Amino acid sequence: MRRMDRSMLALIAVVAAAITLAAIVAVQSSDDQSATSMAVYGGGDDVGVGGELPADETGTTDTGDLAAMGVDPAKQEPILDKFHSKDPFVQLFIAGATGTTGTGTGPGPSTGPTVAAPTGADVKINGQTYTNQKVGNKLPPGSPAFKISQVTASGVEFTLLNNYTLADGGTTITVAEGQEVEVDLKKGGQTKKYTIKVTRLIYGGAGGGGGGGGGGGGGSSVTQGVHSIKVVSIDTQNGVPACTLVVDGKTYANEHVGDTFTTGWGQIKVLGINAAAQTVTILHGDQRITLQVGQSFAK
Repeated sequence: MRRMDRSMLALIAVVAAAITLAAIVAVQSSDDQSATSMAVYGGGDDVGVGGELPADETGTTDTGDLAAMGVDPAKQEPILDKFHSKDPFVQLFIAGATGTTGTGTGPGPSTGPTVAAPTGADVKINGQTYTNQKVGNKLPPGSPAFKISQVTASGVEFTLLNNYTLADGGTTITVAEGQEVEVDLKKGGQTKKYTIKVTRLIYGGAGGGGGGGGGGGGGSSVTQGVHSIKVVSIDTQNGVPACTLVVDGKTYANEHVGDTFTTGWGQIKVLGINAAAQTVTILHGDQRITLQVGQSFAK
């Protein structure tokens, strides 16, 4: 009986020693895990400058570094200060682009060609042609009803004289190159009818003196020694835009994007047609030109 008591006591002692050893091992493991966590989140000796994880040459923490610490990277919360916010209003860099816009690099604002201003116009009033009319000239001679107040690429502006007005009470009218209009001039209870046509705009100052009736109102839109191109119209058929151009007085109709045609001024290619903006972009030689409908370019 005493021998059994001694054996039981020995067994109890062994079990107690095993339990004590297991408790010590568990406490030691907990301390190691705590130290590792402190190293990861800023409390250990392995923390980098500012409490960050050790980083490689690229400035980022490799998963191998975490594994070496005995930490499972998949179970760690992300360190939010490693992510950098992006300003949505900063333009992205566009490779190969030129010009600078804002803080990003991108296409700069495009500048259109310098369009030469006409210096005069050939005008036909009631069938009579008056060549090379300048700003300030009064027509028809002898009994003027109009004064030329402006000559631009958009056409000729006429100001009414002698207290005449238009039907709506206005006193000016603009006629584009190639356009013919009929107007009723009113004064008191009287009405006078006139037909006005601008047969051509003159560039470069060529032509004779203003005033008297001239010979036929030629439809050429270019004077001697000067080349010109004008966009007359843009039409859309089945959703496809086409333009009509006049180059040195010759009309080239129904031209589409990509079309190339030969003129007395050389080859011209249609690069783009914007029906909404009423503009046409062409390539002449190495010169890129954008014109609106009714606008001319001369050289």
